[in-house]
Amino acid sequence: MFALTLASFIFVVNHCFAFVAMFVLRRREPGLARPFRVWGYPWATSIVLIAAVGFLGGSLVSDTKHSLYALGLIGISFPLFGLLRRARLNAVN
Repeated sequence: MFALTLASFIFVVNHCFAFVAMFVLRRREPGLARPFRVWGYPWATSIVLIAAVGFLGGSLVSDTKHSLYALGLIGISFPLFGLLRRARLNAVN
């Protein structure tokens, strides 16, 4: 059960990052060629993002312990990714 709750929380956080990235990209690069169309943009994306954030909020309230573990793993992943990327770039040079 522990792995399932962590995975579901991280899965939804990942989707939230993707939705926000789509908004940011379309604002920063409005003239960029789009390889795919997003149906109902920006309304459909906004509704799904709001629902996902609601799910995360509900998870934090109903299962605080596991949600905080998942947030901790996500928080650790960013600096770890930076270190691994830097090590890979140094190995190439």
